[in-house]
Amino acid sequence: KPSEYNSAFKELVMATLKKRRTKWYSRVLWYDNTGRKKEKQIPLRTESKVVARIRESQVNKHRDEIIELYYKGEIYSFPWMNEDGILKVSRFTIQDAVNEWLGLRKSQGIADTTINRNKISMNTIMDVLGQNIRLSEITTKSVETYTDVMQQRGYKPNGVNINLRALRTFLNWAFRRDYIKKVPYYSMVKTEKSLPTYIPDSDFSEIMKLDMLDTHFKKAFQFYRDTGCRLSEPFVGELVGTILVIPAKYSKSRMEKEI
Repeated sequence: KPSEYNSAFKELVMATLKKRRTKWYSRVLWYDNTGRKKEKQIPLRTESKVVARIRESQVNKHRDEIIELYYKGEIYSFPWMNEDGILKVSRFTIQDAVNEWLGLRKSQGIADTTINRNKISMNTIMDVLGQNIRLSEITTKSVETYTDVMQQRGYKPNGVNINLRALRTFLNWAFRRDYIKKVPYYSMVKTEKSLPTYIPDSDFSEIMKLDMLDTHFKKAFQFYRDTGCRLSEPFVGELVGTILVIPAKYSKSRMEKEI
């Protein structure tokens, strides 16, 4: 709320430059009414430090407005940030936040497969809630509406829960960056526990007797069944004697694994 922007704590410093990867950003810093330091990063959309300094000076002229709009869930859009090429006020939408979140996941060491899964999950959420709603407008009721719609569309509970977990990770990230005041509470869809699927020893023995299988595939099937290896692990690991060592970066648990 604008009232949270207390002039008594308006101890602003000049916007400062920060480089992320190859692009420059302008950091607007201030203190809120609790004395807590806040930061808003404005993308300058350039790799040139000369151009970045010119744009940074424009950011400094409007830092008060940038901070005030921050508490309304809106953003000051500079000419280099929009297709119209003009200075205007834009909403900070869920689409804006999702794009920023996904763009940072790689640098945080998140696997590409996980990022792609997150993208699919968030696309289904924005398909129901809309891409242009303010990030701050996502509430418990919004999530309940999403859950109901997905179940009406025939999605299985486990599939909906995968998307809800991605949403929770995203909202926690947004909360830590002060994009939202709190993470709305919601629960997962209840699921029935099913028995694990496996091939009994008797069936596996019959499979191994099939004439259509050559020795190579029989050995491969036996290897995977006995070791519990994931499909890719024999190809990304290193064989040390009789031990297959899977480096942490290829392990799902992000810990070195020995088989």
